[in-house]
Amino acid sequence: MAMPWLLCHHPYVVLSSVVVVVATCLVLSLTARPLPSFKDPSLGFVARGTTVSRRAVAWENLLEGSRYQGPLSVNPKGDPRLNPPRPREPEKDDGPPPVHRHKVCIEMTPNGSTVIPDCAEDMRNDSQNIGSLDDDKTAISALTIMVNNAKRRDDEGWGGEEGRREYHLQDEWQEDHHPNHPHLGDDGFFCTPVVPEYGRVILKSREARDSLLTLRHLLAICHLDDRLRSLAEFQPICETWSPGQCCPSWSLPNYVALLSNRTSCHHITQEDVVKVLRLLRRCSRHLDLQLEGGCQGPNGCSRVPKECLMHDAVYTILHYLIDAAFLNPEVPDPDHPEPFRLSEPHHKHQRQKLEQRLSFTALFLPIARGSQALPYFEALQDLDLTLDNVTVAAVDLGLKYALFDKLLLENSYLLGVGGGLVLLLMWCYTGSLFITLITITTVASALVIAYFMYIFIYEIAFFPYMNVLTTVIAVGIGADDTFVYCRVWTLAKQDKNTGTMVKLVADTFHHAAASIAVTSLTTAAAFLASCVSHITAIRCFSIFAGTVVLANLLLMLTWVPACVVVAERWGASTCCLCVPPAPVYAPQLPPRCSVLCALPLRLCYFCSESARVFFEKVLPWVVVKLRYLWVVALGSLAVCSALVVFYYPGLQLPDSQEFQLFSRDHVFEQYDLEYKYKFWFERNLRTDIVNRLPVRVVWGIQAVDNGDHLNPASKGSLVFDKEFDIAHPESQEWLRGFCRQLRNQSFYMPTLGPLLPNCFIDTFKLWMEGRKCQDLINGVNRYPCCKDSAFPYPRWVFDECIHEGIQALYQTPREYFIPGVAGPKFSRDSGKVVAMVVEYDSNTLWSLSYTAMQTFFVKVESWVEAQMKEAPYGMRGGWFTSSLEFYDVQHSLSVGTGVAVAVAVGVSLAVLVLTTLNVVVSLLAVLSVGAVIMVTLAALVLLGWRLNVLESVTVSVAIGLAVDLTLHYGVAYRLSPERDREAAVSWAMGRMGSPVFMAAATSLAAGAAMLPANVLAYVHIGTFLTVLTTVSYVYATLFYLPLLRIFGPESGCGQLSCPKLCLCSCCVTSSQQHVDKTVYQQAYMSESTLSTSSTSCPPPQTHPSSDTHELEPLTAMRLAGRVRLGHGPTRHKVGQAEAAAPPEGVANHVAPHPEAGASSGIGRAGRSGSLSSSVGRRDRKKFIPRKVSLPSPGEAVSEGGEPSPRHSVAPASSATTILYSEPDTDYGQQNHHPQDSGVVLGVPALEAGAVVA
Repeated sequence: MAMPWLLCHHPYVVLSSVVVVVATCLVLSLTARPLPSFKDPSLGFVARGTTVSRRAVAWENLLEGSRYQGPLSVNPKGDPRLNPPRPREPEKDDGPPPVHRHKVCIEMTPNGSTVIPDCAEDMRNDSQNIGSLDDDKTAISALTIMVNNAKRRDDEGWGGEEGRREYHLQDEWQEDHHPNHPHLGDDGFFCTPVVPEYGRVILKSREARDSLLTLRHLLAICHLDDRLRSLAEFQPICETWSPGQCCPSWSLPNYVALLSNRTSCHHITQEDVVKVLRLLRRCSRHLDLQLEGGCQGPNGCSRVPKECLMHDAVYTILHYLIDAAFLNPEVPDPDHPEPFRLSEPHHKHQRQKLEQRLSFTALFLPIARGSQALPYFEALQDLDLTLDNVTVAAVDLGLKYALFDKLLLENSYLLGVGGGLVLLLMWCYTGSLFITLITITTVASALVIAYFMYIFIYEIAFFPYMNVLTTVIAVGIGADDTFVYCRVWTLAKQDKNTGTMVKLVADTFHHAAASIAVTSLTTAAAFLASCVSHITAIRCFSIFAGTVVLANLLLMLTWVPACVVVAERWGASTCCLCVPPAPVYAPQLPPRCSVLCALPLRLCYFCSESARVFFEKVLPWVVVKLRYLWVVALGSLAVCSALVVFYYPGLQLPDSQEFQLFSRDHVFEQYDLEYKYKFWFERNLRTDIVNRLPVRVVWGIQAVDNGDHLNPASKGSLVFDKEFDIAHPESQEWLRGFCRQLRNQSFYMPTLGPLLPNCFIDTFKLWMEGRKCQDLINGVNRYPCCKDSAFPYPRWVFDECIHEGIQALYQTPREYFIPGVAGPKFSRDSGKVVAMVVEYDSNTLWSLSYTAMQTFFVKVESWVEAQMKEAPYGMRGGWFTSSLEFYDVQHSLSVGTGVAVAVAVGVSLAVLVLTTLNVVVSLLAVLSVGAVIMVTLAALVLLGWRLNVLESVTVSVAIGLAVDLTLHYGVAYRLSPERDREAAVSWAMGRMGSPVFMAAATSLAAGAAMLPANVLAYVHIGTFLTVLTTVSYVYATLFYLPLLRIFGPESGCGQLSCPKLCLCSCCVTSSQQHVDKTVYQQAYMSESTLSTSSTSCPPPQTHPSSDTHELEPLTAMRLAGRVRLGHGPTRHKVGQAEAAAPPEGVANHVAPHPEAGASSGIGRAGRSGSLSSSVGRRDRKKFIPRKVSLPSPGEAVSEGGEPSPRHSVAPASSATTILYSEPDTDYGQQNHHPQDSGVVLGVPALEAGAVVA
């Protein structure tokens, strides 16, 4: 009673405390930390904590640690920190500094090696050239000179990633920043060579059998190019070759015109097209499209015919403009590990025709990819992009994330639309705008508190954009809990035992808290169960969503009850906001209220009457009488849904590693999902697609991820394996055998040429065996780093010679050695080998296929683990890694989602058992929830959903939301005073029928409002809520309740007992149940109970039936409660009875009445779910009328005993009422006689025992 007493007597203290807490959380959240940014919405969609992810993070840390600032060195002899430069001798004034002319450089040419004397002099000249740059030159120009020199001299070891990085730096610096300067390329047609940094569109024929390499289609592409460039937004962002003249687009028709010496693509002929097609067929066999420029090595293009190199046109067409399968149908598809074929031709001519079919082509626009192209794209959406059977299929302007940020804010109005629909439904149900606004405030406050705890208490730095979707879910949950609380509040007001506000709040709090707590805890548990997932975004979402549910529960037990108490005290005098919708009140309203409220009130009254008939008459008959039909039909549907989810077509894993932000038919998503890796230039940007999967085995580094798994930017640090020891002779011998066995495995891909860095122990052994111990030139003794040392080498020999061996390896020409990731890694502190990598190529292509990647991983992993078990002690810490990040995400989604579902269902069952203490009710609820999840997932599978990250989140949300509606019925069934199943089911439906329906209606409205959105996340959450709410309501009402009617417990079957409750029950010595009768002896009664004194509106002139309809919405309940008061003619009859009937007559008249009244009340209570129905049913006692003094309605006494100025009404003559109560045996009063005088009033909350004379 402490909390109800506090809520009743000090509601403003509770409200003030909540306001202070929420305001503090809001201010700190807005000021103390920066608000989350969603510029990269793909952050967090990676797995952390798995075997593959731990190794991937350790591998990234190893690569990072091998950089210049890291703790590791790959070439200790060339590391300036391990070998500081010697102090230079001062230069003499009489001449240039001496040059070490004995140093030479060896350049590899096709005719053999060439010795370049005075290499040091050339290097010094390069340095002088760099130092003598003009003032307008920058460091980028210096890097350009160094790159050009490195192309003709390999002594510096330029290549690999470093060379490519300098090349990109040069490209970026040479961008034209002066658009008014006329410039064209060497071909005189295009401005610059095409690069992937330009925006592009993908064009295809609307007929699948047509080829775009025909005159008709090329002319259509040429006209479409003009249409794309005709927009006013194109001119400001295009690259120009003269003032006001944009550069030509890089398109297939323009290159046909270039090769045919045409000035424009509009002038090409059929002969030109045939000529270019022949040229492409002849040159395609000479160019390697996997290489930059199409040639191997600096002199590789010497073997290519000259016409194939003209203007670099053939390479540009094959590499950038046409799909990879053109003229080469054996090109492997990244979506599948095996090569794809357009079809299986049966004739040589048919095969040749298929090879010459161009399915789609790319058109590069002279605009840079980036957010500056957003206005152009918005204007492009209004154009007709189809011409003569050629249409734009996809677009990539580099603004996918920028458009997402823009649409994420623009589509947020749909959240307001959904919230408005929910608000309207709540207003119609509760009949109080104040309570409706309080509910919305509760949801917003719960979000604020959850965000504060997420940032400051949990200290999670990463806030994924999916957490925003919690707003939609929170609105549905908050409305659901409000409906339940208001429903129980109304039933408690009609209970005969409710005499004071404290008792009213206590009864409501006792009954509503159980249902709200059970549903909130199970929903929170379902959300938090997703923390078992290894996907960072899913874990963050589950933590935030679970915290929102718990915060909402806290507010529902504090903020909402206090607001309801305040509304009961002060809100009833505001006619237009709180008067129940009834036509009898409309004519009585003040003029300013009647015009505004008459029509809405009549509409609400019609809806409430229809709902009353439905929930009281129709739905119970449908559920109870047709129970077997519903169980069989819906159970069969659940079984069929399970087949759809697990068998065919099945819940498919994602088929693209591109993060999807919009619907699949959006032009941006079409490029990423369908066309991106169909072109060579995109495939070459992804080395894991072009190349085969590497087999990397790492030693010396522990495969641990000690970073923050809830922060994608936190990768932790390197953790070295102290047991690693490659210098031991046994380890050297074992490593050599390990590399030999690896090359004999079925997954190994033989590679032509020397494999110098792959297994360094072989290269090191060959270097030692081929090195003479005496240098013939300078007479230096090289022992022990020479052929006189026998393999395996002693530790001191290995430590001394490994540095020289690696230095010699790095001095190898670039044609034979490109510095990579394989080989030993040295500590920059000690110079010893602390890590090592062995790497070979596998015969497995990278694929999006989960099965193919899993087969590769399991095969290599099992072999490596078997080898590690047989390794020496210092080599047992090795582990295998490869390009398996996307496979790890697929595996985490596949396994983690199932685990999350199992954990959520298990936790929900545990919470159910602990709260209901009934095993049967809990098991049937879990069965119903499982059926809801199966049917929902089956519907989503049939809608084309795949188990991506966002979809995996919705599965967890499905568990949390599917539990709510079912548990409301389960808790009501458990609290039912009825002992037989049918009566208990009817009692539960009468008690929770309308709140459950309204909860489903609000969630359905919130979900439907999100369907018109452009952002995929909004569309998915809207679709999901719509499907889930519909399925959940149908199964909760038509499946779970019939199950309870058939298998539900009765007479305490399956009921558990709490030891504490048993102990308390044993302490009760009286055999009769204690009844709190102090509520009848108060000096006053609450105006909320005596609703006649709490309205300023005139009484209605009609007098409807006094039957109670608890199954109807709250507005109808308030109507019935108010109309049953002693108004008008009824009060006049009461006055006549008081004047005519003597005191003895009153006693004699009312003595037999309570028995009949109790019997009639029992029937109504048993049907409607009244809170006190159990009293009349279990204890048929003789009720005795009791006269209780009540304040005059004209005095309008408030709860604290002070007059309420806002509740003054017209004075009435009655001051007392006769109430029926049980014999006062508990207080030693064996006989009770009513007083001789008093006036009997009809009190709606006590009508079962009231007497109206």
